[in-house]
Formats: sequence, C-alpha cells, structure tokens
Amino acid sequence: MIMNKRYSQKFIDMGNYSTFFETIKYQNKKWLKHQYIDLIKSTRQIGNECNVTHKTILEWLKRFGIPRRKVGFKQPIRYSANQVFSNSFREQLRLDLKKL
Repeated sequence: MIMNKRYSQKFIDMGNYSTFFETIKYQNKKWLKHQYIDLIKSTRQIGNECNVTHKTILEWLKRFGIPRRKVGFKQPIRYSANQVFSNSFREQLRLDLKKL
C-alpha cells in the first residue's frame, strides 16, 4: 500500500495500475477546516460524508487545533434562490420583520 500524503489518499499498487482505494478527507486540515468553519457543517454531517463517526471528526479537530463550537450551536437557515424570490416567502418575511 502506498500513502500519498499530499492528497491524503491511500492507493493499492497493482503492477502498472494504482487503484483508488480510500479517500481520507477528514485527515486533511484545510479540507476539515473548510467543512467545519466555512460551511458550518456539524461533526455528524462531516462524519456521515466520510463514513466515520462524529467522534472521529472531533478527534481530528482536536489534533489540528481547530476551535470547536459550543454544544447546541444552531446552524443558520439557508434558503434556496427559489424560496427567496417567491412571493409567499417575501410576504412572510415582511410579516416577520413587522413583528420586530
């Protein structure tokens, strides 16, 4: 087995062919930080994407020194373009803003 550290990928050497075996995305600091900090994904979401438990993701966050969010952090609501431009959405938004 050959380890390519630059891309954090494992390959099986099979003569003239290297077959893609497994991608370990969460062991890449830049990728993990982008997912957790920039995209505001939870450790469970990242773990599901990488087929590992959220505890594995928490361990790698700790290893890389990436600051963790508080327990119970609420992710911001993300709206699609169709929702934002629909009349019913804008009307509901107006009503919500009047309540403030």
